Amino acid sequence: MHWSALLFVAMTGLSSSDVAVITPSATAYTSYTQAWNAATEAKKPMLVILNPGPESGERQITEASLRSNKKLDTLLDQYVLAIVDTSTEHGQEVNRRFGSPALPRVVIIDKAQKKQIFRASGHLTSDSLVNVLEDHKEGTPKVTTSPPTTNTVISPAGSYILPSTSNCPSCQRRYTF
Repeated sequence: MHWSALLFVAMTGLSSSDVAVITPSATAYTSYTQAWNAATEAKKPMLVILNPGPESGERQITEASLRSNKKLDTLLDQYVLAIVDTSTEHGQEVNRRFGSPALPRVVIIDKAQKKQIFRASGHLTSDSLVNVLEDHKEGTPKVTTSPPTTNTVISPAGSYILPSTSNCPSCQRRYTF
């Protein structure tokens, strides 16, 4: 049994058979806090789904709907899953801390529980979610390397515009001399 569950049992006087132990890959957490703690302990990335409340009439993303896809079911075992109902007090606070995005919201947090490495609002197709989970299963931010765009030119006044990775005219004006 997990040490925190043992402590809970000891403090409440319940027997170990009265307490359901939740392991990171066994089920979805409804509490973001519990999922975060489990992901930190397991050193796994966390998949967070912020659902609108059931009274919204919108389709909910459920663990059952995710696990009904064989590929998703296999990939979910590499994540700690949190499915948060944003109509609850806890869910409203979590949603507020995520910046109150459009719902449903799908977020992957790295295995160190420090950075969001993927985020999207709306319903993703099963294939899209499989691709996202596959891409982020290591729980590390993806570094994409693309050659910077350089805009080194000589202006009519004879000043140089330094290379910039931005096409922003304001940024380019700052570096003229």
